Amino acid sequence: MSRFEIKLITSVILLILSILTTKLVMTIESISVNSKPETLYPDGTSIVTVNVVGLNRFGFAAPFKKPEVEFILSEDKEKVTVVASGSSQLILKARFETGRVVIIIKNKYTVLPIKIEIPIVTPLA
Repeated sequence: MSRFEIKLITSVILLILSILTTKLVMTIESISVNSKPETLYPDGTSIVTVNVVGLNRFGFAAPFKKPEVEFILSEDKEKVTVVASGSSQLILKARFETGRVVIIIKNKYTVLPIKIEIPIVTPLA
């Protein structure tokens, strides 16, 4: 094999690997929603952070990508205050009422919007 053939084969292999990496690792296929902590307390200082992470085909976070989502407070939105809202993060602060807050997350990666519920409960003991 000549030098030209070796360089050609190497460049074709590198091109195929870069295309596969882009399609499998760098592309968002689905999203994962995490909320920390799971519940809020009606004390006026309790804060919950809702994060949306884009996942690739292997189930890991897609590097260099953040999913663009829209957060909609659909039920009991008067029981929380929005502290900060970004393209993939929402921070809520509880007011002084109990109940549950329903958040609908619209995105282009799932067919139906994602619905999460965050309960606002009084602490026991």
